[in-house]
Amino acid sequence: MLSTPSEELAGLAALPRSIFGHAESVANRALGYRHAHPWVQFAYAVAGVLDVRTDAGRFIAPPQRAVWIPAGVEHQVRCSADTEIRSLYIEPAALPGAQGAAAYLP
Repeated sequence: MLSTPSEELAGLAALPRSIFGHAESVANRALGYRHAHPWVQFAYAVAGVLDVRTDAGRFIAPPQRAVWIPAGVEHQVRCSADTEIRSLYIEPAALPGAQGAAAYLP
């Protein structure tokens, strides 16, 4: 059985390079589990709506908006139908002092 790009990424112990781009199309799917990774995630939807939930709150990002998820923050992602997600995964060492909390970025 072929794995999805998200499942392949979840299996990584480290990123292949310090800043790693990732694109995925999903059809009304939720990552039904909370997860965290050792890198920062900057995610936005080119189409559809991203719904990211953390202990700090719920962050909804329609197209042209983004969500910043710091390394180690547990989160769950839900998407509206036919969402096109674009993410940058960034090693924390590549952005010293830029961690902060999860946030919605206009």
